Amino acid sequence: FVPVLSIEDSFIFTKENYNQTKAFVKLQLGERPILVYQSNKVDKEVSRIKAVTISFVNSRGHTLKGLLYYPLDFDQTKQYPMVVHLYEKQSDKINLYPMHRYEDSSTGFNIRSLIEKGYFVLMPDLALDERGTGLSALDGVEKALDALVSVKNIDFQNVALMGHSFGGYQTNFIATHSKRFKTYISGSGFADIVGSYFSFNYDFLSPLFWEFEVYQFELGGSYTQNKELYRKNNPIDFVENVSVPMLLWTGKKDRTVDPSQTMEFYLGLKRNGKNAIALFYPDEPHYMSSKEVSKDLHTKVLNWLDYYLKGLRGKTAWIEENL
Repeated sequence: FVPVLSIEDSFIFTKENYNQTKAFVKLQLGERPILVYQSNKVDKEVSRIKAVTISFVNSRGHTLKGLLYYPLDFDQTKQYPMVVHLYEKQSDKINLYPMHRYEDSSTGFNIRSLIEKGYFVLMPDLALDERGTGLSALDGVEKALDALVSVKNIDFQNVALMGHSFGGYQTNFIATHSKRFKTYISGSGFADIVGSYFSFNYDFLSPLFWEFEVYQFELGGSYTQNKELYRKNNPIDFVENVSVPMLLWTGKKDRTVDPSQTMEFYLGLKRNGKNAIALFYPDEPHYMSSKEVSKDLHTKVLNWLDYYLKGLRGKTAWIEENL
């Protein structure tokens, strides 16, 4: 329940869950809850969604959680590919109704679309530590995968990793170090944290170095004080190690993570003979803002996953023409 409005001794809450559409509920002291409005009544499939919270331990002994969605038409006699999504803490998303409209896919990631198409979806929480943002994320993701080895229905030969923004950076870094994934999709993520350290964030109207030192990246000090730590966690320094195809995307009007970061990683991949495609949307900011572009990105992400994780070749001419 999430409180929305309070009127004397009455409260209006929103109520939703991974297998329940969002509703407005009135609570009055001493009385039973009253349903005020139920959204998405036509969604008859939502009650069939299965999601579980998993637990795993990283190599530093920290117990972490993750959220695992099952394919909508799950058959325990079959194996299914899996998509792993990164972005800080995600296990609490189990309390959110997963809508399936592409308009809600401003980063190309949509849980509902993926499970309807027969994918497991894993959303692990990650803990940062003294090893640095990239190395600790790498460890956490691989320990989350290890925790699922008993789930025999997951096809571990066909697993993708994807993320946007901070998750895009972590995807970039993990792509340069891991051999556990069949493909990667990275949106608007930093490729060069050293080169970006003395840059400016025009959305927050502040220098970027605070973000690397004490905000999301939590590197704990300046680049001057911690050059080796920054270098060890800098994706572009290891770009030649990427061993599987990679899809990159960004908005050319992104003022949070400059689109040159995506271009830099793309050129690094191509210069080292890697299979990669980069999508640059001319009028989009950090998140895809128009329905048309959201639909295009959403479609291309699904195309890419189907191509590399399922071997499907229909509607994927744009991949074969641009690799």
